[in-house]
Amino acid sequence: MNYRSPIWACVFVFIAATVYASPVVPGFQRFHKVESMSSSMGALLAGELNCLSCHQATNDITAKVSTKSAPNLTNVGSRVRPSYLRRFIANPTSTKPGTTMPDLLHGLPADGSKDQVEALVHYLVSLADEPLIQVEALIGARRRGRSLYESVGCLACHDTKSENGQSSETSVPHGDLEAKYTLSGLAGFLKNPLHARPSGRMPSLNLTTREAHDIAAYLLPNVPEKAGAAYAVYRGSWQRLPNFDELTPIKEGHSESITANVGEREHFGIRWNARFAISRAGEYQFHLGSDDGSRLSLDGKMVIDHDGVHGMIWKSKTIQLDAGTHDLQVDYFEASGEESLRLEIEGPDMKRMVLDSVLVGTSEDQPELETLRLDPDLAKQGRDLFHLVGCANCHQVNESVSIATAKPKPKPLNQLGVSAGCLAEEQQANIPDFDLSIEQRKFLASFISNVKTAGVQQMSIHSMMLAYNCYACHARDGTGGIEETRNSEFKTTQPEMGDEGRVPPPLDGVGAKITSEWLDGILAEGANDRPYMLTRMPKFGASNVGHIRYEFEKHDSLPSLPEIEFDQIAGKKAAWKMIGTQGFGCIQCHTFGRYKSTGVQSMDMTVMTKRLKQNWFRTYVRDPQTFRKGTRMPQAWQNDQSVFKDLLDGTSATQIAAVWEYLNDGPRAKTPFGLVTNSMELIPADETLIYRNFIEGAGSRAIGVGYPAGINLAFDANNMTVALIWQGAFIDAKRHWTGRGQGYEPPLGEKLQTLGKAVSFATLSSANDPWPEQGGRELGYRFRGYRLGEDRNPTFFYSVHNASISDSPSVRETATSVFLVRQIAVSVLAPNDQQLYYRAATSDSIDKLDDNWYQVGEELKISIRSSSSVKPILRESNGRNELLVPIRSENEIITQEYSW
Repeated sequence: MNYRSPIWACVFVFIAATVYASPVVPGFQRFHKVESMSSSMGALLAGELNCLSCHQATNDITAKVSTKSAPNLTNVGSRVRPSYLRRFIANPTSTKPGTTMPDLLHGLPADGSKDQVEALVHYLVSLADEPLIQVEALIGARRRGRSLYESVGCLACHDTKSENGQSSETSVPHGDLEAKYTLSGLAGFLKNPLHARPSGRMPSLNLTTREAHDIAAYLLPNVPEKAGAAYAVYRGSWQRLPNFDELTPIKEGHSESITANVGEREHFGIRWNARFAISRAGEYQFHLGSDDGSRLSLDGKMVIDHDGVHGMIWKSKTIQLDAGTHDLQVDYFEASGEESLRLEIEGPDMKRMVLDSVLVGTSEDQPELETLRLDPDLAKQGRDLFHLVGCANCHQVNESVSIATAKPKPKPLNQLGVSAGCLAEEQQANIPDFDLSIEQRKFLASFISNVKTAGVQQMSIHSMMLAYNCYACHARDGTGGIEETRNSEFKTTQPEMGDEGRVPPPLDGVGAKITSEWLDGILAEGANDRPYMLTRMPKFGASNVGHIRYEFEKHDSLPSLPEIEFDQIAGKKAAWKMIGTQGFGCIQCHTFGRYKSTGVQSMDMTVMTKRLKQNWFRTYVRDPQTFRKGTRMPQAWQNDQSVFKDLLDGTSATQIAAVWEYLNDGPRAKTPFGLVTNSMELIPADETLIYRNFIEGAGSRAIGVGYPAGINLAFDANNMTVALIWQGAFIDAKRHWTGRGQGYEPPLGEKLQTLGKAVSFATLSSANDPWPEQGGRELGYRFRGYRLGEDRNPTFFYSVHNASISDSPSVRETATSVFLVRQIAVSVLAPNDQQLYYRAATSDSIDKLDDNWYQVGEELKISIRSSSSVKPILRESNGRNELLVPIRSENEIITQEYSW
């Protein structure tokens, strides 16, 4: 769709106007109908519409309103097209529906209004230090820009630009960006938005120059891209292609050909991005030759994988392509020796040739840049008008204000009426027209009434979070957080971390959690404390939000903990063991300085004592679920008890304090045991081992248990069932403890038995009803965690409808055999009409043996006993045999043994 077309432009403006008929203030749009927040809405609107810039208020009232200053217009002529300035000044609301800029020139005769607009445009353009310039987009910028726009946080406040995207009333509108900006103008604004909009409502995402350029190219789809190929060079020594997305290039540029000659002599990698065009649809063959490894992707899909260290050899692939342009990406690395890279193509009416000859940009010609021949007399008239009509009341420019031409100040705030002036239904000439909605006029009128009676509330954490739209990402005290329509736009590089890896954290208790220095830095400069979370914590500026830290600290507190005395050397040694793989295994999820964790790459432990307050750390580690329900951070010290009785005095309080002191050494702390190792097989030699990760056959929340007797199991925490049992070797952790740890790891041993993927407990109306196929979460079941006993054997806890269940697997050994034994305790909290059943087994065949034993399939035997002596029900359902145990008493204990 070409928005430069007049017809489509009219349609676009009409649609936008219907969505954004009045000024868009995200906090107001989202919360003004919430009764408990209604008292905050008037002050919010007064601040966001900058009412106090015209209407003088007492210091007391000013201190209670968070005012959004208007953009600084000093260099507006360097980034905004004159034609857009002309349209916007003449009619702000129709040019950018939803804007908070009022119409100052309405009600004037058409000729007079047009002359004033032209004078103001000449004045604003005359202020610019640099002229408006026009450049082409870098190769691949639009594709990269879309990825950034949809991941770094833009969609927390703005609408998606995708074709099937929906507009939200809480979204800050873009307006017609292509009519407004050149590529360099928009990129410059995105790189440093606080320069033009100093009040921080458009915060900085700390974009690099390249990132700002790429997002601008995506938002301006008609700006052409350069022809040729763009490259980024990386330095490193590899045996296989690295993930260049995670690396920082040492050099970037563009070239007319795809080659290895833009890199170093040895130990380097290159990523090429380009676009090529074909005139006919059909089968095309691509030939990729390289020394060493390379990979070709077309339109985001891998076509040729030519990885590894090898000489100059070719690899080919034939694929079907449509006519038109296609994006390509070539990744290449050189280990040592000769370096070479060639890409060739052949297809319909195309002999085999170097692909460089069909590389294209997106357009052959750049549209001519609009220029404005400055008229000094008009600029002088515009300068006078800028002050006379009231622009200078809100906007800053680097010129002194002439009192002789300044517009007289309007009435003070406490003398305003509630149905006249800006709040009138029909605006008079020379009165700013904000195009306010009925609701907005109502809340502003209420605010003015409160001003007269000194009833305006103090500025609070809540009012600040409303003004800066913090609630778009963060929740606090049950308010805000990600809107459901935007939830899927928050992404992560570590999907196995769940919502903790992608959703910005709630701000409950943040004043008691984060140190003053660290919180100051976050508010002033933004942060990247969670590198796995793609949404960035933006930079709002210390002058805008710095004081909220004091409010957080005033409202958030924890009870003081006593100082604990212990031998520092012994304490740090004990903490070193507890953090490593011989202890609680903290390094399985947390990075440690320059060392990656052995599992998911969670927050760096070496900065924890700089970032966190000691009181909070010691309290949180003792019971993480109290602070953040559903967190994947396990409770290492269950019920304040330590499983390491021989470390220090054996108490949780002393051991946690020792961990803090150990971490206080930061990067100088001794590297935890097990962090740097070549051995990936976990061997439960002397004690039971726990392995939480993606296990093939047991789901994404699998908990592997390896016993010294050579028996192993995998518990599926999604469906709350023992999914797998096997013998021999436990598990190979190499997949999950190196790199990003993607994928599912199968059990390492032998004699694997799959016990079923469905839930183990269900309520049925009768014993003939089919067993449910839904997962545990779909059925409303809840996994409640697990606890390690003195022998480090786990007990799993979960709830099923009206029953609470504990499941304790262990090993029973005889002189000749080893059995897996599960003791399952079921407490029925509130009996109902339906019968609760436990499904002990499911298989193609189940046969009754002597006593309480059953043959399940060809290899597995099980025995079942219950405290109420109820007999299991052997039935056929959906073509399979099932063994069900009805729960007859309110406190039932089932003992099940496995032999295979």
